[in-house]
Amino acid sequence: MPRPWTVLPHDPIEKLQPNLWSVESALPKSPIRRRMGVARFAGGQLVFLNAIPLDDPSMKEIESWGAPSFVIAGNGFHRLDLAAYRARYPQLKILSHPVAAKRVAQITPVDGWLELLPRDAGVRLENIGGGAEAVCVATSGGQATLAFPGDLLANQRPLRGIGGLIASLAGFVGDLRVPRLMKWIGVKDKRALREHLLKLADTPGLQRLFTCHGPVISIDPAGALRKAALAI
Repeated sequence: MPRPWTVLPHDPIEKLQPNLWSVESALPKSPIRRRMGVARFAGGQLVFLNAIPLDDPSMKEIESWGAPSFVIAGNGFHRLDLAAYRARYPQLKILSHPVAAKRVAQITPVDGWLELLPRDAGVRLENIGGGAEAVCVATSGGQATLAFPGDLLANQRPLRGIGGLIASLAGFVGDLRVPRLMKWIGVKDKRALREHLLKLADTPGLQRLFTCHGPVISIDPAGALRKAALAI
């Protein structure tokens, strides 16, 4: 049975740019934390980069900012709260990369992929070369932020216990990197992924980036991305 709207402990919303917010939350039965981005198109539609239920005041603040319209499933494993989001916002479109769509559809119907999103110079989503995930490039006032809602990149803080050990062995813990696990199961073309990440590192006005698992990187994000790309 799909999981109902379930709020776990989460941090306050981080308003990174006028068109991009983010928040970090706990994961059930795991020391690993997860991060959601929310981007606002010029027309007022919101796209959730991952779907994490927040408390009522936080959700109401988001709803007053824009119209919940789309959810990006980071990959086939990021589906925990998709049905709850669709139940709360019936008009919402669930977007999944075709490679992950069958698995996501086991939780809730999939409406399509990036072709359904508005064309907007300030919020652009594109397929990541060499993998079945997307990146969001949000620009505003000459500043840019990259949001990676899947698992192709991670920078999880060190964690305690057996869960922390497993996350570390899988390569999710430490400086920005392509996790060891994703190199095995999520990367189809290492060269294409490396080239795309290096191109993203040259994004004009790049001020920060964030992944699904880790804090926002605001100190030399371009350098961190280049280092991760060259280590693939």
